[in-house]
Formats: sequence, C-alpha cells, structure tokens
Amino acid sequence: MQSNRGNLPDFESIELVKLKELLEEPSYKEQFLYIADMSGQAATYFSYSECLFSFHTEHKGVFIAKKQKAEDVAEKLREWIVRCMRKGSTLVIDLDTIVAPFKSQYDKEGTLPLTDLIFDREKLQKDFLKIVKESEMIDPFGNKGQFFLDNKFRIVLLTNMKEEEFDDEIVQMVLDQLPNQHLFKKIFIKPAE
Repeated sequence: MQSNRGNLPDFESIELVKLKELLEEPSYKEQFLYIADMSGQAATYFSYSECLFSFHTEHKGVFIAKKQKAEDVAEKLREWIVRCMRKGSTLVIDLDTIVAPFKSQYDKEGTLPLTDLIFDREKLQKDFLKIVKESEMIDPFGNKGQFFLDNKFRIVLLTNMKEEEFDDEIVQMVLDQLPNQHLFKKIFIKPAE
C-alpha cells in the first residue's frame, strides 16, 4: 500500500538538513513558502533561526480556551508581520497540526487582509503601509514617521505532519484554507530516518 504522505503535486521534497540551504537559494528568497514537515523538527530549527509565531497556540486560545477573539489573534499576527517587515526577517507562522480557518476567521479587511494583500508577496511589496499603524511608522534606525519594508522579509507557513495520521488529505485541507495558496512555493520535509 502506497503511503498517502508527501505525494501532493506541486511540492518539492527535501531532507531537514537541506532546509537552510534551500532557504538561502535566490529562487526561494523572494517567495513565500508553505512547508509540510514530516520530520516534526522544523519548528525547533526555525525557533533558533527565524521569527516563529505560534499561530496554533493563539488559535486554540480562541476556539478551545475561549480566552481571546479571532480579531485579537489577527492583530497579534499583523504586529508580528510589521516587525518582521521592518527587520527583513523571515516570519514563520507555525500551524503545528491545526487546519487554520484563515479564510473564514482571520482574513480581516481592516486588520489582516490576507487574501487582498498579505499572502500576495507582490501586492504586499507595493502596499505594505496599508497594515502599518501610525505608531509603528519607525524605521530600523528609530526615525519616526518612516517605515520601509526590508526586501529580505518573507513569510513561511509551517505544518507539523510528523504523526502518520497527518496525511496529504489534511495538508490539502490546510491549503484549501490558505488564501492565495497558488502563490506559495510548497515543500515537504521528509520524515527523519
């Protein structure tokens, strides 16, 4: 029986040890990425090397613990995006094992316009100031009234599919909720041996 993991079309498959090399390739530097990690170790790697936003924890605070609203999570994510744009950092949005309802719950026109702006790198490069608040208009040198998007900024969405039950069908469910998923470069990280 063929495994139903790591076989979706339009995905490249790599070993975890090749992740850093892949992220530094010029063809990947200017793209947003969706990574489905069968090793279960990419989040640890990213926690040391990039800005890791634990979206899954924030989302659970809305729908399980009921400690906050989806609007609060959208605002937190917007703030992280703005900080990373200013610094030119890679923002890794860690979904862990959840299928985040981006389209129905978090795509907020005034706060977090995922479809119309944020998850479209080309549009974001042109209109990034639409999500920057007046109080955030500070350049990397502390000059107020100025804000520049550092071209090294990029977004990576990360799914943990270490468990065998997390198969391609669930990955497809995640992609179906991802606005502009066709604009993301898609990568499988092979399971650890």
